[in-house]
Amino acid sequence: MPISNYLAIVITLILNIPDYEGWNAAFTVGPQTAYHTLDSIRAAFNFKDKVSLQPNARTVLYGFSSGVYATEWASEMQPRYAPELTQIVGAAMGGPPPNITNTYIYCNGGEWAELNMWAVLGIMNAVPEIQKYIDEDLLDEHREEFYGPMRRCSRHFGVEEVPPSLAFRNISSFFKHGDHFLYKFRETLDNIGVMGRTGAPKFPMYIYQGTKDEIVDPIGVTNQLVRDLCEKGGNVRYVQYLAQTIWIP
Repeated sequence: MPISNYLAIVITLILNIPDYEGWNAAFTVGPQTAYHTLDSIRAAFNFKDKVSLQPNARTVLYGFSSGVYATEWASEMQPRYAPELTQIVGAAMGGPPPNITNTYIYCNGGEWAELNMWAVLGIMNAVPEIQKYIDEDLLDEHREEFYGPMRRCSRHFGVEEVPPSLAFRNISSFFKHGDHFLYKFRETLDNIGVMGRTGAPKFPMYIYQGTKDEIVDPIGVTNQLVRDLCEKGGNVRYVQYLAQTIWIP
């Protein structure tokens, strides 16, 4: 029996799936994902009469890969932004991308290069200064290709791909000054995209990471995140798997 079915029988689970990127699809913008995630938990408890949610119901956060933006940032920011949510007793996350600048550099030119374009668009949606710079720096011959995801869903995998895949493309080549924006806006990108800087969560965390992950940073960056959280007083259990991607811990 799948563990999810077993848990559903043993205990009553209420699943909360927030739109953590928000109305402006601010993909990879850590603080915004934290606010939306924590606000969604507040809303769930305020809606308790409709969903039979007890006021002291134990709450656990979970996210994988890009979902870690919501889980990890919410865990860090809960003590300051939502200290009343003492019902949160733990968080689990897999394949964390601790530093968006490093992830961009690591993915660029590889199989998952397309993620870089989505990340840049998400940040542009949240930071007007970056939006203006990127739009002006974008080469005309790549404008349609770059802004395409703003008007449609992402491509399908395993079928005839429309639009064409951006795998193994150099996304920095879309811009007049290449990846200069990574350094011009380094402080902003660090503030919105580097985990472990805000503080340690007040509850235990379980972090797991494949040692051969092809999407997020080399595992050394996750190792550093764990060290940063522990040095700030966090209670972290960290497990490495000899694999590319592990979906379920």
